[in-house]
Parts: sequence; structure tokens; C-alpha cells
Amino acid sequence: MKSNLSALIVEDEELAQELLKSYIAKTAWLQCSGVCDDAMQALSVLHERAVTTDIIFLDVQMPQMSGLELIRMLQASNYTLPAVILTTAFSEYALESYDLNVVDYLLKPFSFERYLQAVNKATTWLRARNDKAFQQSPVVETAPQFLLIRDRNKDVEIPFEEILYCESYGNYVKIHTRKTSYMTHQTLKSVEALLPKSNFCRIHKTILVAKQAVESVSGNSVIILGKELPIGITYKSQVLSVL
Repeated sequence: MKSNLSALIVEDEELAQELLKSYIAKTAWLQCSGVCDDAMQALSVLHERAVTTDIIFLDVQMPQMSGLELIRMLQASNYTLPAVILTTAFSEYALESYDLNVVDYLLKPFSFERYLQAVNKATTWLRARNDKAFQQSPVVETAPQFLLIRDRNKDVEIPFEEILYCESYGNYVKIHTRKTSYMTHQTLKSVEALLPKSNFCRIHKTILVAKQAVESVSGNSVIILGKELPIGITYKSQVLSVL
């Protein structure tokens, strides 16, 4: 799959358009391919003008035609849909959206961390669809088994099982594995949101560890590969109960 993906914004609210454009600008492997003010304009761009895009951020409630109606119309015309991420202020459309094979559903107002979760899910969905081995499987429900980051201007996939711990350096996170480490321009909170909660836990406001990598807990420290990592006071009871 190509390293850089494109995203089309279909949204009738200017504030929502600007928010999505700012989020996309922060995502190194994603670029905005255009903005449509309503579903009718999007239909023209996608179907009649044959414009291609990898991801669509699609508002549900819009004048003339809803986002869900746009999906049905494109499907009826045998148009190969990109990864669709719905955006809406109303949760009642969630079930219907998944019936239409939507990749994710963002409930307004959504944070950058929640947006990034959706983008990573869409990236995995696209990768699976492009892989012939996955063509017959329900790829929409396939959970990613790796963390996708941008390190030194390159996209890097880090399998979850290789991650030992992550350290926060302000707006950067250093991800440690047994062989090497990576630095990505994200917050620890955004990285934590992309990792499976069953396998990772926060031990400090600046440190996130993989449970299976912990060798021992000694006093106010966690030991990983012989390195002592401090346990924050507010996290201690939680760490002891989990580890």
C-alpha cells in the first residue's frame, strides 16, 4: 500500500471542516485531497469527476442528502468506496452506519486522539482490502496488530508484541523495543489510545509499559530489561493491582 494516503472531507459545518483539516495536517502520512460542503458535491467529485481518495470523513446530517444516503447511492452504482469515517453529533446512527460497512464513527466533538484511532483503523482496513489474502474476510472488524507511527520522515509499523515501554517527551514519544527505539511526534495519550488496553498500562504520567515485558515490581519501580522505571504515586495502586 502507498505510504501517503489522501482524505476527502464531506462536511457542511465550517468549524468541523477546519478542525478536520488541522488534524489531517498533523498526520504525517495523510493529506487532504479536498473539501465538499454537502453530499451532492461529494457525489459529483467522487462519481462524475472520477476523483479517487483513500479515506472519506463524512458528516451524517447534511441538507438535501445525508451521508448515509450518499453511501447507499455510491454502493448502488457499484462505486468502490474508500474507507468511510462518519462524523456526527448524534449517536443514534451508529448501528445503521456499521450495516453499511463504515470503518469508524466519530461522535462530535472528537479529540485528536480519537481521530487518530479512526485513521489508524482506516489505514489497517485499506491495507487488508489491498491484500488478496484478506479479500474474503470481514476486514472491517480486523483489529490492527501494530502501531503505525512516523519516525524520521518514514512510516514505521511496530508490532504490539515488540513494544517494551513508551516514554513521553512533551509532544514526542520514545517507543522502546528490544532491538531499537523510535521517536514520534505524538503525545503519550494519543499513543496509549492506539494500544490494546489489555496489554499495556500507564505506570507514570510520562511512562507506559507493556505488561508482558515487566520482569518485576520493586518498591516504587518497575523493572524492564534490568532498567528501573518509576511508578507515579497516583498510579501505584493501579499498577500493583494489574501487575
